[in-house]
Amino acid sequence: MVATKCRSEWMYLILLAVVVVAGLNVWLSSRAIALTGEKLQNKIPTDVKLPIFVVGFPKVGTTSIHASFVCGGYRSSHYCCCGSNRTHTHCDGGPTFSDCMRANKKAKRPILEGCGDYDVYAQMDAELGAGIYLPQHFDLELLHAYAPQATLLLNLRPAEAWMKSVTNWYGLGGRFLRQFRIDVNKVDRNKALLEIFNNHTALIRDFVQTHPSHSLVEMDISSPSAGATIAQVFDIPSTCWGLHNQNKRLKDAVQQ
Repeated sequence: MVATKCRSEWMYLILLAVVVVAGLNVWLSSRAIALTGEKLQNKIPTDVKLPIFVVGFPKVGTTSIHASFVCGGYRSSHYCCCGSNRTHTHCDGGPTFSDCMRANKKAKRPILEGCGDYDVYAQMDAELGAGIYLPQHFDLELLHAYAPQATLLLNLRPAEAWMKSVTNWYGLGGRFLRQFRIDVNKVDRNKALLEIFNNHTALIRDFVQTHPSHSLVEMDISSPSAGATIAQVFDIPSTCWGLHNQNKRLKDAVQQ
């Protein structure tokens, strides 16, 4: 009888240990994204709602994010819409997401109507005249109306690194300044770009607070844990994460 009682106690202890370990694993999983950056704020989805809108700015790893989702089996798009397999300019002669979205906006149609059926929209912005069309900043309400439960992926990097990147990428910094109507004769150009970047981060976080139907996932692309972040949240092999579009003129570029 004593032996039986001892075995029962040991079985109870083993079962208790299994439960504790399982609970610890769940807790660590829920913390994994927050640990990729000191100030990341995440509303972590228990199951990812599609579509996924990548709402960070250009030059924050959108090409790498797109490639990772494609590698992980998602139907992802980048810059070119409507069935094009290209990810940058020319788009096989077809429209960009910017073209399609602006046409819909002008005609008062749903913002992504007829722009292609994708799981992931990795880059929707594009050059526009001397400026840049940024639906992830100026048309968030229209994106919400189109997909009110979409997952928002806010891709981040240190603001200083982003500022250097857009400054050294074919006049992209100037496009941002013109789009936000900033007179560079009256303000410091670099400080203005930093303010634009930081204000956008705050805008996305505030938007999710006021639109709680969306999940927010933030990832710092400069973090060594970036691959683990996208793998853990979206069930993508961490080996899918890589570097794309690196500017050779910037030795300190982490991810373009």
